Amino acid sequence: MKFFNVPLLSLMLLSNPATSQKSSENFVNAGSFTGNIQVDFQYYQEDSTIFFLPQQKMGLNSWGEFTYRYQGLTAGLRYEAFQHPLIGYSIKTKGQGIPFRYINYKKDEFEITAGDYYVQFGNGLLLRTYQDRGLGIDNALDGIRLGYTIADKIHLTGISGKPRHFFGKDTSIIRGGDAQIDISDFINEKSKFKWTSGFSYVSRYYPVGDFDTTYPAYVEAYSYRTQIGYKKLNLEGEIARKSTDPLDYINFRNKNEGKVYYINASYATKGLGVSGQYKRIIQFDFRSNPTAQGLDYFLNFLPPIAKFYSLKEFTRYPFTSTGTSEQGIQGEITYSPKIGKTLLLNYSKVHDADWKEKYYESVYVEGDMKISKKLKSIVSYQYLDYDQRLQQKIGKVYAHIFLADLSYRIRKKINLRGEVQYLMTGQDKGDWIYGLLEFTIAPHYSFAVIDEVNLGKNPEIHFYTLSASYSKGSHKFLLTYGRQSEGWQCAGGVCRYIPAYNGAGISVLSNF
Repeated sequence: MKFFNVPLLSLMLLSNPATSQKSSENFVNAGSFTGNIQVDFQYYQEDSTIFFLPQQKMGLNSWGEFTYRYQGLTAGLRYEAFQHPLIGYSIKTKGQGIPFRYINYKKDEFEITAGDYYVQFGNGLLLRTYQDRGLGIDNALDGIRLGYTIADKIHLTGISGKPRHFFGKDTSIIRGGDAQIDISDFINEKSKFKWTSGFSYVSRYYPVGDFDTTYPAYVEAYSYRTQIGYKKLNLEGEIARKSTDPLDYINFRNKNEGKVYYINASYATKGLGVSGQYKRIIQFDFRSNPTAQGLDYFLNFLPPIAKFYSLKEFTRYPFTSTGTSEQGIQGEITYSPKIGKTLLLNYSKVHDADWKEKYYESVYVEGDMKISKKLKSIVSYQYLDYDQRLQQKIGKVYAHIFLADLSYRIRKKINLRGEVQYLMTGQDKGDWIYGLLEFTIAPHYSFAVIDEVNLGKNPEIHFYTLSASYSKGSHKFLLTYGRQSEGWQCAGGVCRYIPAYNGAGISVLSNF
């Protein structure tokens, strides 16, 4: 019975929202109290067809986040319980407690945070701490963050803290500072010409020298960025440098320094949007713990030079930044000749830093059209050339991926949507076909049936899923049952691998 204490507590809170509302009303004069609760529970069952023998029958990830605000003061905490984490999450996350708590005070130009916090400098090339529950990422810093603004034109940030290590803290210490200057505001605040520049510095202290004197205890990184905008045109660039970093899985004894060059340009006008990116990376995997790999202990964020998707077959071969040796380009055009019709074209290509070995190349085309007042369609196609060694696999994958999506509004609040995806390849596990039928009664109910088939297997394996959801106000309940194929869950260029499994799940989400 102890295993279910967190979900039961969460459901009790959800079942009586009026009590929470009355409590909040009683404290109107003393500030405001808000929060959210999320519970993801999964029951696993053995499935010999996909060789799934669960080591655990049940998995539970749950969060409760609470925030209090009074004038310039904000205080909050988050309770987490990973009592046997869901499949796909590191077993190291198992546990429960309050790993995130803070107090923040802001008045006029000054701001201070004590405790746990998230922070990003520029594009995140040196430092980006954040949380993503779906990916199992939380690299918050625990310490002090100071902020000060001078004349609304110069923004200063200073930080010092220890990175989160699951339910504890890492041994490293992160210190740094950032300054952003609105140069154009000094010239003419009303001008359409906008120009900002920024400087960042981050230092990581890790006592690696205590057991290997050839490795430096301190690693330092610097960056300069600038952004220029005029009317419909925007151009930004950032350059970063990092001293020799003793990462275990890369030979850094040659004393090579890390480097990043990043450029992003965009133009937007009525019915047309054009953007392009360029990035070059040399040994810039920056982590709070140099022995870590995967999604553990990373400090920075390297913007991906590849388009990311939420559709299942389009995420089967995602490209995430290597952080070691990479050079790539990406361009995208969005054209809307009239309301209800949009055409998108994306091209990306990534090689190693010396442009000798190709890692990834993609051409993506998408058309979104409103056929009538009741009928909408989306069709897309992607050609993919991907080196699987980046996913610790052997060989290249050449794939063609297709999507057809039709949505029909039966009545004002009743909608029926059908979706078919087809992945065609002669490599890896062969072809895949994915079908979805979704019935929605707005704003409360949604039902879906999914079947995904691996055509490259003999016999063919069906991965079927049934789901139903109910939403009311800020509360949502989701039930699922079925067999899930292996794949990747991605957000913003960061991906988590999820192995195939079978079972039933319950998810509860509430904001108050």
